[in-house]
Amino acid sequence: MQKHYPITTQKFNGERFKDHGLDLDVLPELIAYKTLLIETAKALWRAKNPDRPRIKRNFEDGLKLKFYTIQPGSVAIPIEREYEVEESLFPIVRKPDELDEAAALLDEAMNAAAADQLLPAGFPKNVIPFFDDLGKTLREDESIEFSPARGGAKIIYTREVRDRLLKRSANEYSDQLNVHGEIRAASLDGNRFTVRQDDGTKVEGRFQPEQEVIVTDALREHVSCRVEIQGVGFFSADGILRRIDRVDRLVVRRLGEQSYDSTARPIWDVVEELGQSIPAEEWEKLPKDASINLDKYLYGKGESQP
Repeated sequence: MQKHYPITTQKFNGERFKDHGLDLDVLPELIAYKTLLIETAKALWRAKNPDRPRIKRNFEDGLKLKFYTIQPGSVAIPIEREYEVEESLFPIVRKPDELDEAAALLDEAMNAAAADQLLPAGFPKNVIPFFDDLGKTLREDESIEFSPARGGAKIIYTREVRDRLLKRSANEYSDQLNVHGEIRAASLDGNRFTVRQDDGTKVEGRFQPEQEVIVTDALREHVSCRVEIQGVGFFSADGILRRIDRVDRLVVRRLGEQSYDSTARPIWDVVEELGQSIPAEEWEKLPKDASINLDKYLYGKGESQP
């Protein structure tokens, strides 16, 4: 059974769209956004699965995007994701995946570029060149307004925003970083250290004097611990981290230790949001006595309880 849910709405603003008609020349903008989403999702999957040389089979088959209508008000196109679910007596809660994460990261990246700020630390730098096709058909007085379905501020994407993003792929640049790895060397003269990232590449950087004890302890116990580094680094044009210029946060974790993300949303908020995304007609299909006759409905066993 096929279902769909909203990702974002692309609204085209400008003189060309005041008649509420979609100029066929801008259709490539929809394809460009889809490409960005898919490439970002792939990069996120690879980051989560560094030991797997190839992306999992049929990965892209689960990333189907469609639009079913064009809304009034310039030209607004709601982009939705289609997905497959099995028939079930109970509403199935869809688990967010890499494409949902990619949509959020793209919003953050475009918003940061619009404000001329550093890109989010988790944004895959190798995806930046794909912004070349997003905004390519826009004229000087035009923009694409993105309204994320999950809420939050709207993003105004212009040719200027596109140029800012592309400059980061054409030249070396500084940006936020989030590095995981093993401290392999440290020098107290100049507060320098070397970290081997999870993908095996090594990068040098500078730490703050107050971080000296953390760095030296992590080096001494490098066999049994790993570090997470957040800060600012210097990247090559192809998005490769060349050096760590500033360490804002340095956390040491024992191997096998579960990390705690204090910024993560409470699970009950996530469950409530997922529940609200299920149409009322689906909830109506639930048996009123499901809580006391669960075995009967799940397994076809047991007698009904009054």
